[in-house]
Amino acid sequence: MAACLGAKMRPVKRNLRQAILFPTRPYKSRTGAVTLYEITGEQTPFLASVYPFDRRIFTDRATRRPLERLIFIPSRPIQASIGDHLRLAGDSRTYRISRVLSYPRHLEIEAERML
Repeated sequence: MAACLGAKMRPVKRNLRQAILFPTRPYKSRTGAVTLYEITGEQTPFLASVYPFDRRIFTDRATRRPLERLIFIPSRPIQASIGDHLRLAGDSRTYRISRVLSYPRHLEIEAERML
């Protein structure tokens, strides 16, 4: 019965917000330090439903600041990987992708705000 209902479900189009995906790549300097840099020429704008990850408060162990975690469900398929950066339109905060889950009908991206 559940399989029949799942086949008829449509992706939800609520809470759509404009977001931009910035792919990141590692860079090794002459001194041997490795950093991630954003590839601005390959940014991907998309619409996504944005939801809070959990009602509990997660804190950073080093600074004891609360972490803000969100779930992004893009309205179309995009190429996202762990470590890439997301920004919402009208918001200066940057979110780092911590997990990408691919389902048959949609993609789910978990991201946390960078401190």
